Amino acid sequence: MASLPTPHLAFDEYIALERRTGSKYEFRNGDIRAMAEASPAHSLMEANLIAALAPQLADSGCRVYAASLRILIEASELYTYPDISIVCGPLLLGSGMSATNPKAVIEVLAPSTRRYDDVATGCRGEDAERDPDQP
Repeated sequence: MASLPTPHLAFDEYIALERRTGSKYEFRNGDIRAMAEASPAHSLMEANLIAALAPQLADSGCRVYAASLRILIEASELYTYPDISIVCGPLLLGSGMSATNPKAVIEVLAPSTRRYDDVATGCRGEDAERDPDQP
């Protein structure tokens, strides 16, 4: 069965959709993608990572944010809600109250979404060298 095409939205329409539905979507160049709900195992991994990272960063001027913080990955013009974001210094908010200065973005990968997450965030797998200009 063919899937229905997703609507092409202006940024303001995307923000309005999230407010109206209470759901989270990724947004890039007018295209939206509904964010999947996390499994209990996924949620536990997120919580354990946040619990481990927060004390390590306590005196560094960096803060750990959970998946409710929307960020803009400027290099790919992607607005998304990563599992965990780390911001150092003041939190800078841009369009749609999206954080524009994450220093690190962490995704707990599931087999069903790993390929998409790698492509969407600009990651190229565990062993690939990272571009230092990419968040």
